[in-house]
Amino acid sequence: MKKRTKELKKVDLETILLGAKISNVMHAHIINIFDELDDNQVFGRQEVMEITGCGKTQASKILNVMKMNNVIVDVKGKGKYVFKVEERV
Repeated sequence: MKKRTKELKKVDLETILLGAKISNVMHAHIINIFDELDDNQVFGRQEVMEITGCGKTQASKILNVMKMNNVIVDVKGKGKYVFKVEERV
């Protein structure tokens, strides 16, 4: 059941990203990050760098794009993020 939930969240994420004005490369990076992380896993720039192979600047840009498109939310007191994609009912 957990896998199905993740699959539904991925469909919702894809829908959000299709409406965003981002490059195909940025889109691919965000999907790759989502696929690599566990549900509700807290992550930051370091994890984005490791998953995408990008440097600090590009990883920060990816996080900013994700924040601007309401894909991630801040984890209070951690300086990190978690995916915001809600499960569809």
